[in-house]
Amino acid sequence: MRDLKRSRSGRMILASSRWRWRRRWGDDIDMEALPKEKGVFWRATVTSALLGAWFFLVYGTCNWITSKREDVGTWYFEWEKLIPFVPEFVVPYYSLDLFFVGAFFLCRSRREMWTLSKRVFVVIVASGICFLLFPLQLGMDRPMPDGGWTVPLFKLLHAQDLPYNLAPSLHISLRSIFWVTYGRHLRGWVRSVTKIWFILIGVSTLLVWQHHFMDVVTGFLMGWLVMALIPDRETQPGPLGWMGKVTPRHRQLAGRYGLAGLLFGLLALPGGAFLWFGWPAIALGVVGLSYATANPRWMQKSSGTLSPASEWMLLPMMLVTQGWQRRWMKREMGSGEVDENVWFGRRPDGKRAEHLLKAGCVAVLDLTAEFNAPVRLRERVVYRNLGWLDLTHPSVEDLKEAVAFIEEQRDRGMVYVHCQLGLMRSASVAAAWLIHSGEVASVEEAVGRIRELEPMAVLHGDALDALEQLHREKADKS
Repeated sequence: MRDLKRSRSGRMILASSRWRWRRRWGDDIDMEALPKEKGVFWRATVTSALLGAWFFLVYGTCNWITSKREDVGTWYFEWEKLIPFVPEFVVPYYSLDLFFVGAFFLCRSRREMWTLSKRVFVVIVASGICFLLFPLQLGMDRPMPDGGWTVPLFKLLHAQDLPYNLAPSLHISLRSIFWVTYGRHLRGWVRSVTKIWFILIGVSTLLVWQHHFMDVVTGFLMGWLVMALIPDRETQPGPLGWMGKVTPRHRQLAGRYGLAGLLFGLLALPGGAFLWFGWPAIALGVVGLSYATANPRWMQKSSGTLSPASEWMLLPMMLVTQGWQRRWMKREMGSGEVDENVWFGRRPDGKRAEHLLKAGCVAVLDLTAEFNAPVRLRERVVYRNLGWLDLTHPSVEDLKEAVAFIEEQRDRGMVYVHCQLGLMRSASVAAAWLIHSGEVASVEEAVGRIRELEPMAVLHGDALDALEQLHREKADKS
């Protein structure tokens, strides 16, 4: 392999090979590591068997211990008695066992499998501790179908699963963890159908009367916490450690989100008010933590997709943000064509994604940390996510990383750089590329070029300082 890399023809062969893998898998990572490592299949067999046995041991033991206790309470809302019992949903409920095993066989490397294994092991242990410290039981009698093909399945379910081990729902936590693996590796209609099925698995916990609403909520929280404490730093953009470079702007935004989260948290305390204020409080808390640490990994965007736990937890914030941004999204922005092969703009919808593909887009640089990447682009071009926090300006190091990706890809065709609105993050990268490429003689000229394309581009303060430093380094090298 080393001899092959030394020769010019060898480099061309390897580059062609990497491109084929990129076209197939869509993530800009070390493509030489994408073919499955030797021994991964057998490792997946052993790992899934051991963790499956660990699950049944911990889950069954906690169930048995709780069944012997007398201090077991309930935690549910009266309106939950109105949730219909749908026997057929026992199929998606049971199917999580198959996805449990299958996830390990999708892993392409020992590193990826090790990360998944740690997450599964820890979520089982942490949930088991919660089951013992805060024992709960169903507040209603579990129904049995009057007849039909689902009766044997429910008899088996009720025999092996006592009405305990409720909060947090391990079904929800494991579902959230496993989707990260399935979402990363599946493509096209298979991915779409699998995602719908995962949603059915989540809904099934309520429709077969195995869990209460708060079990689902705490299940998402547990899944998010475990993935946050065991991040995958190779697929989740962010700083090397837990803390990034915190600027005054980060502190300002962290204070705003933190104060709003505290207010909603206080409003959620009285009784049923949690349904209205608890969810926004959690979402604001996660966003505030991201800004306080300057670390986008708390958003849990991996390979262009938010984890299910993060996606549901952040949903109130995403809806409010999109509602506020709608007026900006409706307007017609400039083409953002900085160069024939370098474009910048807002996060594309389906229509714009098709337009970019027809225009010859071969690579996408996604700068958002808070929204899923457009699937049509992520699956059909070279995709890279840097995940910068919204309303903040990138550092010089961030700009260099973005420009390096553009330079690597632009010889093959058009590179599209986008953030959410195309006004701050992507505009800064476009200006940085103009400076790096020598297309402009000064920062003022770069900013002027960008504002000709997007008059509302926000390039001031920290953004200008970073561009000035980039320009000085460029001049020193020259």
